[in-house]
Amino acid sequence: MCAALLAAALLGAAPRPASFAPGGVDATFALLAHQADDAEIEMARLALRRSDADEARMFAQNMIDEHGKLERQLDGLARAPAGAPRTNDIDRLAMLRLGALPAADFDQQYLMQQVGDHLAAISVYSSEAEQGHDLRLREFAARTVPMLRAHLQQAVDAVRHVGGSSPFKQH
Repeated sequence: MCAALLAAALLGAAPRPASFAPGGVDATFALLAHQADDAEIEMARLALRRSDADEARMFAQNMIDEHGKLERQLDGLARAPAGAPRTNDIDRLAMLRLGALPAADFDQQYLMQQVGDHLAAISVYSSEAEQGHDLRLREFAARTVPMLRAHLQQAVDAVRHVGGSSPFKQH
């Protein structure tokens, strides 16, 4: 793979997105990362429509912007496997649950969902950074983990300011 990247650089050609064997470490990462980005963006769009809290709305817009950039970068490295669903069942259920919440509960539940989602994303990206086979994906994952940790902290900080009984709420 490194020889192909070097040849592409010397010839001025952009490397093509990698294609991976189904079920492999890199293919699994690509699928999970694409699904996570899509879910983040869709939940953030829902939050922009439903949220009353400035903290939640600012967080949601940031997720659309930053996960959109991540999605474009990831598309340049590895496409999601053909025929793979863009959203997994767990994220679809979370969207349905969030969409059905009363307005008074939405902001806190959306932000708490983001705490959990970013903890999971950090785990997926860290695993790829440590165990991935494709050098470009490993480097991408390693570069992305600090941003995901920042998103996690932003979600924790935002949930502290919205109503409800969050374990993060400052009293």
